[in-house]
Amino acid sequence: MARTPLHMYDMEYEIDEYLGLIASGEHDVNAQDADGKTPLHYAAEQGQSQIALALLDAGADPNLQEKIHGNSAFVQVVSYCDVPTIKKAIAHGADPTIANHHGVRPMDLAGRHPEEVIPLLDEAARAFLAKDGDTA
Repeated sequence: MARTPLHMYDMEYEIDEYLGLIASGEHDVNAQDADGKTPLHYAAEQGQSQIALALLDAGADPNLQEKIHGNSAFVQVVSYCDVPTIKKAIAHGADPTIANHHGVRPMDLAGRHPEEVIPLLDEAARAFLAKDGDTA
């Protein structure tokens, strides 16, 4: 699939214009480009927490994985965004147990705030494992 306008933040749009594109509902927030990346992947990679929050509120799936390394958008959120964005992604169903092609999971990462992030990811992982009937 080709990139949509939501894949193009910082290339073609200012933040207010981009937030307007999200709010319009005219574009698929889960569209994947040729590499399998979603707008949430790109926003998170750039540390754009405000945009990532707007995408999550618009229904972006934090568990979609890109093709090259198999990173979910949540891996990028944990790596580059702030704690409120990580919490919002978890509230929107982000699964910290999904491994990429190299076996790395979001819960293996601590981001920029390990003292806050590690307990959040551990708690979310326990919830996902319990839902699947596994025990941690």
